Amino acid sequence: MCDVFTISRVKSEKVVTYVTPQGKEARVTREVYLSSDVPCRLSACNNEACHKGYVLPPEIRDILIVDGHYALSFWEVLEATDIKGIVVTLSSLNYAQQQASSRAVYNRIRACLNDPAQHCVLFDNEFHEKCFRQALPSESSLNYTTRLNWIAAQWYRQHLKGKVNVILLTENESVALEAAKKSRTANDLDDSVLVMNLATYLQTYHPKLTTVWQLYESLSASLKSTTTASEPAPVTSLRDDVALMSLPQVPSAGDVFPAHLPDAALLAGIRSGQFLRGIIRVSRFRSATEAVVALTDASALKHQAEVKDTEFASRSEIAINGIQYRNRAIDGDVVVVRLLPRQQWSSFSTNLAEAEAGAVETLATSMGTQMAAVGALEAGPPSKASMPCGFVVGIMSRNWRDYVCTFVQDESRPAPESAGWVVVTPWDRKIPRIRMFTTRPTQLAKERFIVRIDRWDTNSNYPHGHFVQSLGPIGDLETETQTILVEHGLLHRPFTDAQLQELKSYASDRKWKVDPKEVANRRDLRPPSVSGNKKSEGTLVFSIDPPGCQDVDDALSVRWLPANAEGRRRIQLGVHIADVTYFVKAGGNLDAEARRRSTSVYLADRRYDMLPGLLSGDICSLWSGVDRYAMSAIWELDPDSLEVLDVWFGRTVIRSSYKMTYEAAQKIADLKDVGTEETPKPDCILRQLGGKKGVGELVPELANVPDKKLLSSLGELYTALSILARIASSIRARRLERGGLELESIEVSIQFANPETRTGSLQDIIPKEPLEMHSTVAELMIFANHWIARCCLDAFPECSCLRRHPAPRSEFFEELKRCASSKGFRMSVDSNRALAASLEACNDTNDPEVNKILRQLATRAMTNALYFSSGAEDLTRDQFGHYGLALNLYTHFTSPIRRYADIVVHRVLMAALKKSAQCVAVEATDGQVVASTAAAAAARTELYEHEELAAICRHMNERHWAAQQAQRASIELFQALFFRDRPADDACRFAEGVICQLRGTNGFSVIVPRYGIRGNVFLRQPDGRVAWATGSGTEKAGATITWLPADSCEILRTTFIPDAGNTTGGLLSCDQLEVVRSDANGGKQVYRIFDHVMVHITVSSSTAHGLSLRLDLHARVPITAADSRQPKDGTTTAAVDLKVRADEEMIESVRAVNSARKRKRVGDGGDSDAAVTAAKLAMEGEFATEDEIAQQNALIAELHSASSSYHRFRKILATSAGGAEDDVVIPDV
Repeated sequence: MCDVFTISRVKSEKVVTYVTPQGKEARVTREVYLSSDVPCRLSACNNEACHKGYVLPPEIRDILIVDGHYALSFWEVLEATDIKGIVVTLSSLNYAQQQASSRAVYNRIRACLNDPAQHCVLFDNEFHEKCFRQALPSESSLNYTTRLNWIAAQWYRQHLKGKVNVILLTENESVALEAAKKSRTANDLDDSVLVMNLATYLQTYHPKLTTVWQLYESLSASLKSTTTASEPAPVTSLRDDVALMSLPQVPSAGDVFPAHLPDAALLAGIRSGQFLRGIIRVSRFRSATEAVVALTDASALKHQAEVKDTEFASRSEIAINGIQYRNRAIDGDVVVVRLLPRQQWSSFSTNLAEAEAGAVETLATSMGTQMAAVGALEAGPPSKASMPCGFVVGIMSRNWRDYVCTFVQDESRPAPESAGWVVVTPWDRKIPRIRMFTTRPTQLAKERFIVRIDRWDTNSNYPHGHFVQSLGPIGDLETETQTILVEHGLLHRPFTDAQLQELKSYASDRKWKVDPKEVANRRDLRPPSVSGNKKSEGTLVFSIDPPGCQDVDDALSVRWLPANAEGRRRIQLGVHIADVTYFVKAGGNLDAEARRRSTSVYLADRRYDMLPGLLSGDICSLWSGVDRYAMSAIWELDPDSLEVLDVWFGRTVIRSSYKMTYEAAQKIADLKDVGTEETPKPDCILRQLGGKKGVGELVPELANVPDKKLLSSLGELYTALSILARIASSIRARRLERGGLELESIEVSIQFANPETRTGSLQDIIPKEPLEMHSTVAELMIFANHWIARCCLDAFPECSCLRRHPAPRSEFFEELKRCASSKGFRMSVDSNRALAASLEACNDTNDPEVNKILRQLATRAMTNALYFSSGAEDLTRDQFGHYGLALNLYTHFTSPIRRYADIVVHRVLMAALKKSAQCVAVEATDGQVVASTAAAAAARTELYEHEELAAICRHMNERHWAAQQAQRASIELFQALFFRDRPADDACRFAEGVICQLRGTNGFSVIVPRYGIRGNVFLRQPDGRVAWATGSGTEKAGATITWLPADSCEILRTTFIPDAGNTTGGLLSCDQLEVVRSDANGGKQVYRIFDHVMVHITVSSSTAHGLSLRLDLHARVPITAADSRQPKDGTTTAAVDLKVRADEEMIESVRAVNSARKRKRVGDGGDSDAAVTAAKLAMEGEFATEDEIAQQNALIAELHSASSSYHRFRKILATSAGGAEDDVVIPDV
């Protein structure tokens, strides 16, 4: 007899009403299958089946069923972490999605549901057989949603048997009460569900949440002010509607802006090629007049008939001139545009805007694709050809965010004394002013606060928004720091109890120790005397980090292996990374928070860790002298060629012997005459390091070590550092040969009065000195990342997390090409190898800053590197590569303490190793097919599917970029604070800059290496006065700038032919600025790229935008003065003279050596007659051949390198003359 199969779900129907893109209402009937086992997701429930996924914790005694109206219009209030126990029904979620004008609200609710810190769960009531009901005839969507929510609330009360209080939050109380009357039975609990509106709930349960109440009031006022927008006119013919759009529409009577086209018309126009889609980017300093739309399809523009025969056919930007043509689009929105007729095209002004006087920024590692696109258009040379211009016809999606604003009172329009509407100014200059309601305008004028935009109506000059929360008083350091975090979407929140609960077992131990059972499953690299295991490998492991570093996530090892049977030895190289995934389990609360943060944020005076301090600063950190879990990559290298012969990946146990700083490692590696790397002389090492005291200060772990062990340890450490440097140099040379770029960036460190806590007054801004050991460690990390990427992709070609660096677009190099051509250099940018060769050739013997600045400009032209899923269908395998590093595959593996991407990669690597190990076991037995399938299934349990991984990668890219920009903004803030507290005539305010870009005909941009900043300098002030320099930067008393009236001189942009000595092809004409006097005195002054000028640094303050630096022209610096680098503050004139004299003496010494070498060469040629020899010397000169001249230049360049003995000799001279060396803080590489 056959068993009877029973269907456990009930079939029903649901009618869905929605609005089509044409503005029509449509009704769709959908089948719904109902079940009785939908989980309630509460810990208070005794049914284990209800505990699937995240569940509300047991301490919650009040749950809130949120109705559709509040989910749609007041969800921001419910996001407050003090409001816990929120249950979002599927009915409310669907209502918010269907009724909202965009997906912003739906996405916010979904984000809260995925965030355990919000204590919010989703209840699928429309799939529960006891909670679903069909809509009644003529029942509105809101009433239907309220009725379903009341039924769900009643079910919760009965299901949990009164263990928790159930509150239904609804504005539609009459509908809920009516539903209660109709469905009440004798079995229902009396007064089971509390029904109340949001205002009553806040007053009753959270009366002290002032910020939440202010947010509620602001949202209520904004909602009440909403006017019903007029319905779009019926679209009878999309083709005719699109054809009428060759010119912008005229706004309707009473409106300021024309209405946007409906979605159907936008999509039809995009498909036909008449409309173009892209992201709008507004000019920072001409926000009222200039914007650019960066097209999402880079090839779309060239197909436009108006563009085909122009120089812009290869570009992918359209200019939008004026707010009217922008049509209510805000920076970051995805817009649809149409080109204007060609006769209405225009070009951007390249002159400096008045607001750009305070546009001083730290030197960026890269501008980013869209920022570079805007910069290339705004800062290019004046062009006679107009660029493609267009206007916005519609908006596909709004990308509004939280904006920090300030209420700047207008004297002509007094602020309301009580509640009323005000217009506030965003901190970001690209965002228009926002109209919002406030109940406390007087207090608001003293604060910075967060505002969210709700809408921008056609009849309003300003978008409408609402107040969210106050950040604090204007000018307060904490307020300004929080402003930076909010503006970059990085607002910090502490770790929750639920997240920290996962670390409770580790926190309870006063001193964490490794688990013997776990150690048995790992490769043990500790000394046998430590591990108690004779099979332990006893590998010397050490870390190299900046001073004071607490989150040590990488360590190194290198050693000679015993000889094999053939008598040959190999070198073993190891990179050991903190095993964070052992402590942070996938799918846990802590993992979710780490994913949300994605990266640690490092500001000038603080950092916000991705992981709790217990992990990042303790049990995961690879400190010296303690046992730690690690993920290791270990290679065996050929001792001669240093090629990889074998590689091993896996989990290990290590004990780092030394926690060294970069300076300490560099000092040991630079030792001379201390033997070879294989047979060092420990006594010489000890002596050169200053004896036991010097060694103890340099390497604290060796402070109190017995003499015999000290000598042995020093020799072993010197050998390891020497081999590491040699290996890294070889790896780097091979990578550079393939086209790897050596780019330049100036990083600065803020020196505080209390450096350990980074508090107190600001003492100095110090450029971070690059060391060879920086590049050594960085190269080995790059090497490890590349090999890990190869391993992961081989095992899982569809779901590996990799990192790619796209090649920059050719127009991003325009500034670099213009700068190079001004010195007669030709810059080839066809490939990374061509760019690297060009940069290597661009050396000006008269000015070493030329090559550095060209490399900085090349860095600025780079696009952002991106995380991506290897299963992406829009990428081919040749697009996986890293342009800057010249590697075909790359990922991030070496910093899991501070980057979530590395945690993802660790999990992929472990899955790959499990898959490989199980497949090996399969090959040793029969049943290969079944076992291989099981192995693959087991390995994939630790992986993300492609769609989820792609979403994680997009989030990590956004957070990584935001963290970089926040760090830059923080440094710029502290730079402004440093100069603000200095007298106007303080020596530190005067610095030498190098012109890197000419801006129209009224100024130029300069790079100031001393402080690592780039800013703009006016030659013509906004009032028309023109700068005329008298004296020079070398004449302190006579170096002045006279501002002449506009009618006595003018500024011309002319061309010149650069020196032919630097170019191998035809000469290029380059621009220059000429200041020509037309008065009786006459005269002309010329400014070219790479000219040196002296600038005066001041601080400008804005109530709305905060502090910023301003650069004013102080003097011109002749090239002879530019050659002798500007001394640091406090260096005396005597010290400068000593340095100049040392330069001269060293060059004379080189000349003498070469002269002797020349005489020897001539003498060896067989001329015995001294007179003949002298004659040859006289005719040929001391440096007659090109080879000898090249050797001379190379030697002088080597003498000026940071690691040379001559460089250190100059430091000694400076110190002896009274100029003490500043302490240098080196960044984490």
